[in-house]
Amino acid sequence: MSLWLGLRARLRSLLHRSSTDDRMKEEMQMHLEFEAERLVASGVEPAEARRQARIAFGVAESYKEEMRAQRRMPYAEAFYRDVRYALRALARDRTFAMVAVGTLALGIGAATVIYSVVNGIVLRDLPVTQAENVAVLWQAPSLGADEHLPVSYADLQAYRGSTRAFSALAGVAFQGAVDVVMLSGAEALPLAVTWVSGDFFPLLGIAPARGRVLRPDDDAPGSEPVTVISHATWVNRFGSDAAILDRTLQLDGRLHRIVGVLPRGFAFPQNVDVWLPVLPSYPATLETSADPSQVMVFDLVGRLTDSVQPEAARAEFDAFLRARETERPAAMRGMRAVLTTLPERIHGEIRTALLAATAVVIVLLLIACLNVANLLLIRGSIRTQELAVRSALGAGRARIVRQLLTESFVLATCGGVLGVILAAVGVRMIFSLAPPNLPQREMIALDGGVLLGTLMITMLAALLSGLLPALLSARGDLSLWLRSGRASPPGAVLRLLRPALVVGQVAMALLVVICTGLFVRSLRSMQQLDMGFDATQLTVVETMLPAGTIAERERMVLLQEDAISRVATLQGVSTVTAMPKPPFSAQGGWIAPFSGESQTDAQFAANPVVNLEVVGTRYFETLGIPILRGRPFTDADREGSEPVAIVSRSIAHRAWPGENPIGKRIKLGPPAGRGAWHTVVGETGETRYRELLTSQSNYYLPTRQFAGPVPLSFAVRTHREAIVPIASIRSALAQAHPELRVVSSGSMVERLAAPLAGPRFTAALFTTFAIITLLLAVVGVYGASSASVRDRRRELGIRMALGATATQITASVLRQCAQIALIGCVLGVALTWATSQLLRNLIIGVSTTDAATYTAVTGFVLVAAVVAGYVPARRAGRVDPMAVMRGE
Repeated sequence: MSLWLGLRARLRSLLHRSSTDDRMKEEMQMHLEFEAERLVASGVEPAEARRQARIAFGVAESYKEEMRAQRRMPYAEAFYRDVRYALRALARDRTFAMVAVGTLALGIGAATVIYSVVNGIVLRDLPVTQAENVAVLWQAPSLGADEHLPVSYADLQAYRGSTRAFSALAGVAFQGAVDVVMLSGAEALPLAVTWVSGDFFPLLGIAPARGRVLRPDDDAPGSEPVTVISHATWVNRFGSDAAILDRTLQLDGRLHRIVGVLPRGFAFPQNVDVWLPVLPSYPATLETSADPSQVMVFDLVGRLTDSVQPEAARAEFDAFLRARETERPAAMRGMRAVLTTLPERIHGEIRTALLAATAVVIVLLLIACLNVANLLLIRGSIRTQELAVRSALGAGRARIVRQLLTESFVLATCGGVLGVILAAVGVRMIFSLAPPNLPQREMIALDGGVLLGTLMITMLAALLSGLLPALLSARGDLSLWLRSGRASPPGAVLRLLRPALVVGQVAMALLVVICTGLFVRSLRSMQQLDMGFDATQLTVVETMLPAGTIAERERMVLLQEDAISRVATLQGVSTVTAMPKPPFSAQGGWIAPFSGESQTDAQFAANPVVNLEVVGTRYFETLGIPILRGRPFTDADREGSEPVAIVSRSIAHRAWPGENPIGKRIKLGPPAGRGAWHTVVGETGETRYRELLTSQSNYYLPTRQFAGPVPLSFAVRTHREAIVPIASIRSALAQAHPELRVVSSGSMVERLAAPLAGPRFTAALFTTFAIITLLLAVVGVYGASSASVRDRRRELGIRMALGATATQITASVLRQCAQIALIGCVLGVALTWATSQLLRNLIIGVSTTDAATYTAVTGFVLVAAVVAGYVPARRAGRVDPMAVMRGE
């Protein structure tokens, strides 16, 4: 018989046992009848012929067993019998089964959720060819400031021609994603756009989901305007339209033809919906003397050549910057190179948080396993009679261990199935609550790889929770029960192991809850940061005017002022001002170096790059930014009047330390540069307008004295408790110009939700895990206390018979529970303290060893553990001493 036929026969015998036995019985009966007929034909009486045939055939049962042994799979059958017995045994103890399965389901479900997130974001390969060999480069001041400064097109071209560390170099817009409104037919779509050089996608080696990527020939002045869109934009904004290719999007009056859809999961830069080639949109980038507002500046993207390490590539770029200093503007001298790999650039901010969440879930799963192990130990001591009988009937210790382990695997399997159901709900919640800037967010899913990981987690949970209880339960003195009918008292190992498991659960639960407390306090600290302006009663309205509608800057300024005056007349409006960029736009706004009057070139080189804000006359009043010295801008600060500026305190201190800056002169660029000098008329504090976590230095210029683009976004402050409908603002803006469209609107408090989305998500995630962990620890304390009371029932009954009161007995048991919990808390505090530095990059505004958090959380966990032990302690106080004595 071939191996395949033999395997088929064994599987058929295992799965269809009754039908196989019936066929075997029919075959034997046929042989008996043939032999009897042969004897009858030879002259033997029929009855005697049947008797002789049975004698000749032999014992039928022995043949049956021999044939079964040949056809069956003994290990599989034994496992099948063990599983059936385990299911019957667990069905008899439904409370235990439900608690154990629920505990494992929580642990396995949480582990599956986090694994699906980590797998989708970190472990899954980026849709980039050899992404680990792709680097992102920019420059920063040499004096250690953590500023992110761009590289010019001229530098990109020069470095591309001289580098040996990179086989290819491309550029991506320094400001990353820029929010614009693009027209698709008559529909206005708010989209995030970025610009890249034509060799950007070929360098990355991206295979498009549809169409093609941008090519070098697309990136030339006068080339046909084309674009590619993200997979998420194709699905969410265009409904996965199969005819998406060759559709057009209008931006700045130009139609851009869609030529491709990028693969699912590509997210660089973050949150980008549309990628455009640079030179068709910014042809002045090729001109060295062009207006800065008309050119594009870049981060560099390079593919490392074989065997070149990132640090060597950074050193080469650093040497390139030093060698070109004489050819670069004075503001861009004295720079150092910054390099990071593409995976680090995409995942760097979220990787640490996910690793911390993974560590927490591992702790949670371990607590769940310890909890179930404790329950199995308790159940093993209760099942002494059953195990003794099985041992007396011939079951060896190995056989008993195998049966107990099978029960653990059945529990873990049921817990795993329920855990996957919980994980499916959890993954949906994660996807809906995750911040929009979470990279590869759409890749989070319960796919085959995640389910395979869940299976491995389930098997690991079965071993962790069941192996030790099975070994210890099989080691018990079963003969004592057979001789006396009384279970043997727990041995020294069990007496130490049960409380040790509880101590471990409490310690690890305290670790998770303290970390969660630190995250929550960090979030509160961020919410209470002084932003340098008043965010209450403040509404931000972003607008756009189709390109080419108004060509002259003077008319744009008049439109801005007309729009402000019309919105200001609305009922409930206090003040209105124009603003250059929406809040929390990070590097999306203008930045520039500055030089103060009387500063030397060396002092200028040490100045930081600051935010340039071009604002309306009532900007400081509307945003609630206090003027510390001097005055705000007025209507007199216009064309033909003395150029003025308002600077923040850090700029004034840098330019004129210890002096009053009012009346001093300051300019953008180097002291000998072409820029105009501005007289400082006011000093303000720093704000957190562009970045919540960083207080920024700001250089303010009035709109009327700035030659660049005219801002058409507005900040509207309302009177206290007043509500101005956005429809009224839209109507007022439409009166100023019918083509002036509102891109987005919302209160400043709502805008604040964007930079807080990540910390809120992390805090919510950790809080959920902390609640589950604390719940499991409380269940563990309760179970251990209940088992201790049951084991000590005889002792407690005798003590009460000798005069101990119920209150004394309750207090004694409760004191024991508190001692175990206190030991766990001490170990938990020590463990948290030892590992606290791992959280330093995630905790903001709070020390990772914050005494208040440690004290409050430790007290809470200790009280929760004592409360969990109170019910068993009360039960101990109600032990009937007479019933105990009669049992003796």
